[in-house]
Amino acid sequence: LFKRYPHWCIATIMLSALVALCEGLSMVLVITLVDKGALSKFPYLFDVFGRWINNAVPAEKIRWIVILLIGVTLFKGAVLYLYNRVTTFMQIEAIKLFRLKCLNQLLSLSMKYLRDQKISDLFTIITNNTKWVGSIISIANSVIPKICSGLALLFILINLSWQLTLASFVLLAVSSLALHYVSKESQLSGDQSNTELLKLSEILMSLIQGMKEIRLFNKEKQFYGDTEKLIQRQGEAGYRNAMANALVRPIFEVATVVCLGAILCLASVILPKDNLNFAPKLLSFMIILFKMVMPVASINQARIQIAGMFPPVTKLFDFLERYDKDYIPNGSNILKSFNQSIRFENVSFKYYKDEVLQDICLTIPKGSKIGIV
Repeated sequence: LFKRYPHWCIATIMLSALVALCEGLSMVLVITLVDKGALSKFPYLFDVFGRWINNAVPAEKIRWIVILLIGVTLFKGAVLYLYNRVTTFMQIEAIKLFRLKCLNQLLSLSMKYLRDQKISDLFTIITNNTKWVGSIISIANSVIPKICSGLALLFILINLSWQLTLASFVLLAVSSLALHYVSKESQLSGDQSNTELLKLSEILMSLIQGMKEIRLFNKEKQFYGDTEKLIQRQGEAGYRNAMANALVRPIFEVATVVCLGAILCLASVILPKDNLNFAPKLLSFMIILFKMVMPVASINQARIQIAGMFPPVTKLFDFLERYDKDYIPNGSNILKSFNQSIRFENVSFKYYKDEVLQDICLTIPKGSKIGIV
């Protein structure tokens, strides 16, 4: 995608950076209401803004902050709309690109390879597995602005208290380890669900193509029973995959509350004990930290979802691999002119293993048509 649309890929990064900037500005405006001296720790531009806004009377200060918050939010909404347009275009282009790659691969492969494959598997890979690529790109694109916003909020947290920020990230990193099992379960269940879906496609293809024979030999009950078992197993695997995804947010939120409790205890030790400044500084830090929890939770959710999508995408990439497949051979001699006839001398031909033509000698005059049956 980057080779085909480098400007669109660069646009996603730039728009994500703008979203992060808006997120950071919104939080800066919020903490000015809580802690007057919070902006003094930031770079010069924020410090100037902080002095200007703090010199205003309380009512005027609130009005200015509300107006600025509305303006920043409107700008952020416009940027997000442009970002969604760009990423949706990239998602659709990715699906189209991989389907065309699969079509080109299918038309280039030898009869030997195609005879060994199941029609239902090839059909599922080209029509269904390519959609998972688009889904992964969509999820990844939804995470990029959250990563940028998280970095912007991290910058604010470090300026408020680098000690508390370090402690917070250590605790959150430990809590993220609890999601490792969930990620593994999601990948395993996703793999099983995709395998059962391939089997289901195969049996349904056989059923549709052989309906006359099925009825002729009275095999309806047998086919129904076999298909019912596959549908049941595929549904159970899909349910486990969905439950693994559903576990992410509760686990992360419980771990987050535990971490926040530990951070509050640490804050009572790390932050200065000045009664006037302790509460505003702690409140400012906790507001930003709470705001940062959502992007981190979304990133973890996306990680689990993508893990569940890897199995079908892996099968797609395996199909597109070139090193383990036989292709239709192309001649290397260039035909410059054709005047009289084509001459075959001791030519043999086979579709798969057994030769169907052996040592054929044949002359085809120019302008004639010959069929070999």
